[in-house]
Amino acid sequence: MERCWNHDPRLRPEVSEALDALLNSENPAWRRLISTTLDTNGRTPLITTIFSDRDQIEMVEHLSGDDAQRFIDVTHEVLDTLAPRIRRRCLRSLYWICDRQALLPKSLETPLCYNINEYPRYHGGFADVWKGQHNDREVGCKVLRVYSQSELELVRRRFCREVVTWKALHHPNVLPLLGVTMSEIRFVMISEWMENGNIDMFVKAHTGANQLELLRDVTKGLIYMHGQGIIHGNIEKANILIGNDGHACLAGFSTFTIPLGRPMITFPAIGGGTIRWMSPELLNPGMFGLEESQPTKKSDCYALGMVIYEILSGKTPFAPYTTPTIIWKVLKGERPERPQGEEGRLFTDVIWGVLELCWKPLPRDRISAKTVLLGLEGNPPSLRPGSTVERDVGIDTDDQSDAAASDSGSLIGNSNNYPPDSSPGRPPGVSSPGTTGPQIAHNDNGLPLHPRDSPPVVTRPTTSNEGRNILMRTIQKVLKAATRKRRAPTGQVKPEDAPHN
Repeated sequence: MERCWNHDPRLRPEVSEALDALLNSENPAWRRLISTTLDTNGRTPLITTIFSDRDQIEMVEHLSGDDAQRFIDVTHEVLDTLAPRIRRRCLRSLYWICDRQALLPKSLETPLCYNINEYPRYHGGFADVWKGQHNDREVGCKVLRVYSQSELELVRRRFCREVVTWKALHHPNVLPLLGVTMSEIRFVMISEWMENGNIDMFVKAHTGANQLELLRDVTKGLIYMHGQGIIHGNIEKANILIGNDGHACLAGFSTFTIPLGRPMITFPAIGGGTIRWMSPELLNPGMFGLEESQPTKKSDCYALGMVIYEILSGKTPFAPYTTPTIIWKVLKGERPERPQGEEGRLFTDVIWGVLELCWKPLPRDRISAKTVLLGLEGNPPSLRPGSTVERDVGIDTDDQSDAAASDSGSLIGNSNNYPPDSSPGRPPGVSSPGTTGPQIAHNDNGLPLHPRDSPPVVTRPTTSNEGRNILMRTIQKVLKAATRKRRAPTGQVKPEDAPHN
């Protein structure tokens, strides 16, 4: 500390250096001092200083115990006063710390506000929803399921990172979080009760509802989330709720993520997403050169396209088919067909063009949520990712979280938008028998290589049986993961579902 008082300004330490010394000091008095500093009006500039320096960010992310709790409380309190760039950095660190330490801001703690003796009103993939009362208002209480003692730690960590991220979202088209209840075995998120239900229920009950306006609401909410660096990960009709004012808002954040570029314990998207709305790289990441199934902004936009199709047509995507068939079709490159007649009256050429761009097989070829909104407002769907027109209207076309997926392959001379060497009658990665001429290069696993990694001419003859075997293994893996996540062990009843005397 003597350096702070040096008469030569050049020899005095930076604020971040002094903070580092205080936080790492073994002297309890110094640690109390930094705690007091964090409780003063100077905490916003102090937090800004910390998150302007990579070394300081790394330091705070390794706090634990009371130090971590104190830092989470103060940082969460000033989060909305920070500049956008610093706020995004801060939120990423909170996401990381809350997951790693299984801690939450104390300001969010709320008493249990639903009757555990009643049955839930709704069921989801990872949670059940009760109706309760809080501060004289009706609220929805989303309770994460816990099937066994061994899952408690993972559920607690997932709950903490979901809560701190959800609470940071403030937008009219995103359902706000009001508070939480967390005990040893119960994890509850409290939000406003939406009497109108989800978008599908609302449209069917109100035949005069403006479907396009509701879909624009959904898209605006997704644009906001993506702008905050947050990926929803589970966009479907059940996760779009209609408020008392008739506007749609995004909910169902059980699978949303913040790409951190570092290893994390996560719940796989296969168990969390819904097959009919899932993009091909989530169903089979290996086919796209990815190591694991992780949602991205581009997979969100794929799912958004499915929701638009469903609401405007009144038909569930791939409605006649079972899960294995859906996976097979999606990986082959098949998508819903354009409705005709009365069912297709809302599908203008502009809107259908938007959907086709949402459903491109390769993530990098899909449009952003901002471009989707332009299409829903009647603009032509010629705004290709990275095009001059798209840049001119200020659309963010790329981000680091999509880089791995977007560089994994390329469509070359294929007007049907299938992966490079496939066709409607043949699974991806399977060359047509007897094909002559230049072929797309493959790696040792049979996956298409990016052109920059490919030699000029490479042939890799494969059989249709090999392709079918690859797809069947993928389908079996998907079904196994989904069953494991969605079903309780045989004979076991969830505590919340059990009758209470």
